[in-house]
Amino acid sequence: MENALNTTSSTFEKEECFVLDSITVKIVRICVYCIVIFFSLSGNLLIIAVTRKIKMTSRKSIHYLIVNMAVADIFLTLYMPRVISLVYAGFEWQVDGTPGELFCRVSTLLNQTCMAASILTVVAISFDRFLAIMFPLRTSLLTIPRTKLLVTLIWLTASIFRFPVVYAVSLNNVDGKQHCYIQLDETFGHGTEKIYYFVNLLCLFAAPFLAILILYSAIIVTLKRRKLPKPDSALRMNPWQQRKEETTRKVLSMVTAVVIAFLCCWLLYFIRLILFSYDVDVSCDVQFVRLFLAHSNSAINPCLYVAFSENYRCGVKKIFSQLCCLQDCCRNSYILTPAKGTGNSKTVIHELEFKDTCRVVYFSTKL
Repeated sequence: MENALNTTSSTFEKEECFVLDSITVKIVRICVYCIVIFFSLSGNLLIIAVTRKIKMTSRKSIHYLIVNMAVADIFLTLYMPRVISLVYAGFEWQVDGTPGELFCRVSTLLNQTCMAASILTVVAISFDRFLAIMFPLRTSLLTIPRTKLLVTLIWLTASIFRFPVVYAVSLNNVDGKQHCYIQLDETFGHGTEKIYYFVNLLCLFAAPFLAILILYSAIIVTLKRRKLPKPDSALRMNPWQQRKEETTRKVLSMVTAVVIAFLCCWLLYFIRLILFSYDVDVSCDVQFVRLFLAHSNSAINPCLYVAFSENYRCGVKKIFSQLCCLQDCCRNSYILTPAKGTGNSKTVIHELEFKDTCRVVYFSTKL
């Protein structure tokens, strides 16, 4: 895929992009990107930690797919400091020699492969919800082993699809400046660039969007036909079945929000691809907004999991409560001076409160 950060001056919309921005504009853009990086790293690490705490008996295929999305977002976040360099110094590559060549290929690999893996994971999540809604009594359709195999295939497919870009990228000197340049036409022959971008647009946006649209249309129709019975209905579901139905609907709401956020955040990115294929220039501001929206998706996803899922919300609360308890333990330690005649030693009383289990533990040590 075309990458605004990995092109020659011939494909730059404006070589002076970001270089001529005022210091104030640069500081604002760098600050907002630092916020995205912080929330993306901390949020996705929290999601992985919460999922690991879920008992093995209650883990489902959706949990593994969500973790896979979080892993892809974390690796994509590792690429984001390159955007900070772009905002500060423009398109010029800041590292020369062999390290610069290595960073050029690694950054391209992180951005391109993780983005493709994220898209394929969104499709897999939609398919998982489709199976859960259409076949609620069939739990063996997407088992844990099959889900793990699916995750492996997602990363393998993303790597194979991105191989031409990673293979064709290199560090080149353009007008005395180093640029990380994707040379598809030079590497694979004239016309390869347009073909690859068209296939990329078709396979990584049009086809996934169509698949998600079809799956969710079928899900919505099925849910409208299968409404939860009213409390006074004679044909009431048993409590277990009703609870499962309600849980399925809640998970569907969360996944729907994730899919909508993904499409909104990456839409401008793919629109830019269409314009690029027709050599249409866009402003530097649009370039920044395009990258910022796409990368913000990595920070938005954990917030959506916490907002729509009670399990993830409770898991995050427990993690923070445990951290607060450890801090309170240090702050709540105090020294008691023994009464007259009880000796010269002092006893330190430590109070440790476990808010998630409502337990308070006291222990003492001698000074």
